[in-house]
Order: sequence, then structure tokens, then C-alpha cells
Amino acid sequence: MNGASGKSDNSDLILSAVGAGGSVVAPALVADPRPDALGAPLDCAPVEPLSLKARAVRGSLWTVLLFGAGQVVRVGSTLVLARLLTPSDFGTLALVTVFVTAVYAFADVGIEQAIIQNPRGDEPVFLNTAWTLHIVRGVLLWLGCCAIALPVYWIFRDKANARMLLAMLPIAGLNPLISGFNATRLISFKRHMQLGRVTLFELAQQMLTVAVQVAVAFAWPSPWSIIFGSLAGSVFLLVASHTLMPGIRNRFCWDPVVRKEILKFGKWIVVSTLFTFAAMQIDRPLLDKLLDEAWLGLYIVAINLVRLPAEVITRLTAVSLFPTLARAAQQHPDELRRVFRRARSLILAVCVALTVGVVLGGPLFVTLLYRPRWHAAGPFAQWASIGGWFLLLQLSADRALLALGKTRPLAISNLVSLIVTVAGAFIGRAIDGHFFGHPDGVIGFILGTSAGRVAGHLMIQFAMARSALPIFRQDLLYSALLAAICAAGIGLPHFFPNYAQHHLLYDGIACVTVCTATCAWAALNVWRGIR
Repeated sequence: MNGASGKSDNSDLILSAVGAGGSVVAPALVADPRPDALGAPLDCAPVEPLSLKARAVRGSLWTVLLFGAGQVVRVGSTLVLARLLTPSDFGTLALVTVFVTAVYAFADVGIEQAIIQNPRGDEPVFLNTAWTLHIVRGVLLWLGCCAIALPVYWIFRDKANARMLLAMLPIAGLNPLISGFNATRLISFKRHMQLGRVTLFELAQQMLTVAVQVAVAFAWPSPWSIIFGSLAGSVFLLVASHTLMPGIRNRFCWDPVVRKEILKFGKWIVVSTLFTFAAMQIDRPLLDKLLDEAWLGLYIVAINLVRLPAEVITRLTAVSLFPTLARAAQQHPDELRRVFRRARSLILAVCVALTVGVVLGGPLFVTLLYRPRWHAAGPFAQWASIGGWFLLLQLSADRALLALGKTRPLAISNLVSLIVTVAGAFIGRAIDGHFFGHPDGVIGFILGTSAGRVAGHLMIQFAMARSALPIFRQDLLYSALLAAICAAGIGLPHFFPNYAQHHLLYDGIACVTVCTATCAWAALNVWRGIR
């Protein structure tokens, strides 16, 4: 995940099977006057008759509906792949993802964010220069993946999966190379919050990716099946972005003024992304090095459940909140605080409902649908949800800083998160092993890494306060509400008679009841907010 952008940017190209969104062209420059396949007019810029609120609401609805469908596809594919592959296979894929993401972090100059935020983001020369930069970045990313293969093999040479890492990294690195050629039309549609076609293409990409992964895994149960599926999805989105979306035809361009603007905007995004990668991904190689790839495979299943809310909110903030705030900062700066607080209150209501679902439903989901060798992932998900909640608080807040062009606080936040995450992982594992005795201190490890998320968000709170956008009270209110709901959902079933004999039934009843009530409350809040 890109710490500055809030989007995945293919960082989970292997385990999540979701490719990068690429980029997009401004509707003002679209020659084809036909409406979008979903009914949204494509040539609405510069007039943009719909209000900012209306476009944000419409974009959010499309994002939630289609992205939710994508998550159903993803979870279903994970269940199938978990029956075909082993925890060690998932651990190997997690390591490949980590190191490909590391290479991404070294070359993230915020091209997509620059197109969305810059007033010149609709000009052909700006878009074509950004497209050329994106291609150069993709080539460098692939070369970087090839370059790190041997050092990674040497670091993990004592592990059973070391030789597989050596071969997989250059092939997995083809994903950013392919995505580098995606048309800028993808980003421009996001800039103007016309998200129907973009989201449908990304859903189609995900479905193709999953189909290839499962088909190859049936024929050849190997971690390679995930990589081959990811490559197929990247090729699909590349072709679709150039042939199935109206807009300007990208050409190579190297305008020095535009290049300077983009790189100036992205200088702190590079630093922020480096720290974000390290803070959010360092737990995986640490866990594999301290324990083994089987533990890492269980941890990844748990983290994938915890990250579901974060991915929904990341998509919402990237395609709706960030463009809305960026446009408000440009056109109505005096309204920014009001727009931000109101929009964030709606997002946090959704965050509460999603997190409650993971905390109460995660263990039941793993127990009922996974084989016994995966069941330890359920409790892992509950503990990891602590850090997941603070990640949601940050994701729903730091878009305002980015809309104001303040990228330095994001870098500082992620650096603090990195330091605390590494220290917390070692300290938490040692304390757990010495005092509580969980197997290999893995629960202490999870809580220690969660401390990094808390520390990083505290930095965001301070930066928001200095920008006259305080969020402490809002964070405290929703955090207390979440804690009370989760405590009730976990604790109440223990008062039922014969809980030990019927714990699955009672936990299921509590989960359905509490989650239904929470979702109804969140839906009511959102409905009132968008009316």
C-alpha cells in the first residue's frame, strides 16, 4: 500500500490478486461524447454540472458495490487456494509480495496523486509526460526485482523456500513493468470521480486473475499459480485501458516543466512510501526469519481478513475522499474543514461496522470454512484488528493532508510507525514467550506490530491539529464505540448456559446479532449524511 496515496498500487499483486488501477484521462479531453456504459457522461469537465457532493456520493456507491463484489471473489478464491496450497506456499508468496512491494516503494513518485491534485491534470502534455514517467518507473521496478533476487536468496538461504524466491522475484516483477504502460485514462476518470467503468474493469481484472490462479493451481498445486494469474490480470487491464476506454491516446512526452512539477510533488511521497512499506510489510520477513514460512502463511490469512476493511476504506478515500478534498482545497478552501469532518464521520461509521465484522466473524469464518491446519488464523485476526483499526483511522484522515499538498507529515508518521513496529515485534514476542507462553510468542509479536500503527496515527493526529483539522475527539469517540461493541459481542456469549459445548452456535448468534445492529446503525448514518 502506498502510504501517501492510500492505494494498493499492486503491492498485493500476488496474495490479493488485485492489479494496480493504473491511470486515467480527463473527461474534458474525451472526444467521444457518448455516455459511459453506466450512464455517467464522460465529457463533463470543465463544466461538471453535478455538485461535488453528488459526484462523491455516486463514486462512493460504485466503489462500495463493485469493490465489495471483488472482495467476495477474492475471499472465495482464497478458500479454494487454501485447499490446494499449503501454509508454506502462502508464506513463500507473502515474502515475494513483500520484496516486490519494497522495490515499488523506491520508485513511487506520486504520479497518480499528481494528476488528481494538480490543476493542470487535464492537459494532454501533463498526462503524456506522466505516462512516460510511469513507463520509466515500470522498467526500473522490473530491473529492481531482478537485482534483489540474489540478495533475498542469500538472506533466506537457510529456509526451504529460498530457491523458489530466487526464481519468482524476476517473474513477479513483470507486473509493474506491464502496469507501467496502462493508459492515463484510468487516473483521469478517478480525478473527475467517474468511477463506473474503471471499477468494472478492475473487477473484471480480478475475476480473470482468480480464474487463472485457480485453474493453474488445480493442474499444478504450486505458488507459481498465483503469480501466473496476477500476470494475466495485469495484461488484461493494460489492453482494456487503451482499447475499451474513451480518451486521449497516450504518446511519449518529456516536458521538463511538467516533469519538475510531478517530481516536486512526489519527493516526500517517495520517502513516505519507503517508510510505509517498511512499517506495513516488515512484520512478514521478520516473522519468517524468527519463526518459519508456515507461521507466516497462517499470519497472512489473518492479515488478509483484517485488511479487508482497510482495502475498502483505501479505495473510498482514494477515489472519493481525496479528489473531493483536493477539489475543495482548490475551489472552496474555507469549506475544507466542514467537508472533511462530515465525510470522515460517515467513513468512520463504515469502519466501525467493518471492523466489528472482522473481530466477531473472523474466527468463525476460519473455523467453518478452512481446514483445521488453518484454524489458528482466526484468533490471530482478532488480535491484529487492534492495529487494523488504527490503520483505518489514519487512512480516513491523512487524505486531507495530501489534498493540502502536505506530504512531509506522512513520511514522518510512517518513519515513527516503522521504528515502533520493529521494536514492538521483538519486545512483544519476548514478553509473550516469557510471561504468557503462546506458541513462539506469536500473539505478542502481533500486538507489538500493532503498536507501530498506533504510534504512526498519533503523528497524523498532531499534523492534522497543526493544519487546523483536529481529529482527536472524533477518533476517541469512534474508538470507544468500537471497543464497547466488540466487548459485548465477545463477552456476552460466555454467559449463555453450556457455552463450552456450544461455543460455535452462541458465538455465531452473537456475531449475527451485533453485526446486523452495527451495520444498520452505520447505514442509517451514511444515509442521513448523503441526503
